Amino acid sequence: MKTFKRKLITMLIALAMTTGMISMISSRVSAKDYVVDSVPESEKSYWPSDLVTNYHPENYVLGDDGELKENYEIDGEKYSDPVYGFIYKASSNPNEKGKWVFYSGGYFLDDTDIGEVYYTNSDDDDIVQYSSFYYENGILKLDYNGFFSNGYNIYRLINGKVDDNFTQDAEYEGKNYFFINGRAFTDFTGVETDKNDKAYYLVDSQLQRSFTGIHDGWYLQNGTTVPTLTDLVYVNGQWYYVEDGYLMDEYEGLVPHAGSWYYVRNDVVDWGYTNLVEYYGTWYYVRNGEIDWNYNSISQVDNNGVWYKVTNGRVDWGYTGLVQYNGDWYYINNGRLDWAYTGLTQYYGTWYYVENGKLNWNYTGLTQYYGTWYYVEHGVLNWGYHNLVYYNGTWFYVDGGRIDWNYHNLVYYYGTWYYVDNAKIDWNYYGLTQYYGTWYYIENGKLNWNYTGYTKYDNNWYYVRNGRL
Repeated sequence: MKTFKRKLITMLIALAMTTGMISMISSRVSAKDYVVDSVPESEKSYWPSDLVTNYHPENYVLGDDGELKENYEIDGEKYSDPVYGFIYKASSNPNEKGKWVFYSGGYFLDDTDIGEVYYTNSDDDDIVQYSSFYYENGILKLDYNGFFSNGYNIYRLINGKVDDNFTQDAEYEGKNYFFINGRAFTDFTGVETDKNDKAYYLVDSQLQRSFTGIHDGWYLQNGTTVPTLTDLVYVNGQWYYVEDGYLMDEYEGLVPHAGSWYYVRNDVVDWGYTNLVEYYGTWYYVRNGEIDWNYNSISQVDNNGVWYKVTNGRVDWGYTGLVQYNGDWYYINNGRLDWAYTGLTQYYGTWYYVENGKLNWNYTGLTQYYGTWYYVEHGVLNWGYHNLVYYNGTWFYVDGGRIDWNYHNLVYYYGTWYYVDNAKIDWNYYGLTQYYGTWYYIENGKLNWNYTGYTKYDNNWYYVRNGRL
């Protein structure tokens, strides 16, 4: 992994060198041929192998101030060995004041340019910080202050180091440039970011302060971004979603704005989108690109599969009961439409009959619910019903909307009196029965008004005329 990271860093530096950002190749000589006046002639043969071993041990790092430091720390962690753009002190003693020479890619450099030193984590070689220094004829110039141009970029230098806090307009050789972290391009049009990821829109290397809009994926106000801006922004009749000032072209989901929530896809609010959308574990109902907090019905995801109960704009997993949708009523169990359910359910004080998940207004008959049989009339439980009901080949007596299994007596139904025993018509019964103080004659389960004669009841014979005793 470390070897791969070093190769990756080498590739990045090589790319920068080809674009002129780090000009190190134009003039270079091998270490054995290079002469620095502060290095004794007898020590020249040590370069580069012994120089690395003796004059730049792993626990020494060039600090931001240009001094060699032992056990160098960044944010409380120790770092060592710059991985590219090595700088060595031209002296036999690493703690001794002296000249620095710039070393890169196996060579000491003898040209004049800006060199970058990358500091890495000593454990995994991750780049954590780099600094840019000015070197002249291969020698680090820590006493240089002012501007320097290598033909591609212009740098603002303080004590030989690029001033990465310098972000402003400045004039160089009669022309105005906008510097970002101490560097300006000699001829640049586009968006460039600083070390804090703030973006600047430049045309011919000058900040476009009059520009507000979108360019190269950035939302810019007066030519710059607001790094902390995460919101919807309105540009040229369209709402765009930006995060830390950058258009989120890969984001798809909900975004809050001005007290409401909107559905974003491909950078922009999708006003044609209607669907259920999940956001941090909760499902919301979006209508025409915006959460509809007033929606109270059912909906599917992508118009397919399960139907869910939506209450005030969000899926209500705790709901069990009826819900109306497109003129019909459906049964919901724990937030989902239950197509398998057949039976009763209560809704605002009234009990309704559901068949295969849908309220059946056409059903009239009996249904069982938690061990009790109830009478339903046109889809609604009829608590006021007191009479016979035919169900699966049997007639039952219903009293107050439910079967009365304890009933033994006569029931009048459509002009005929029937004898009921334990809630069922007893078609096999012959004999007398008393109803409100009068005894009547029953034949085959029905009162026979035409019968006149004798009948035996409880071992006694009685005379019946016209069905009455």
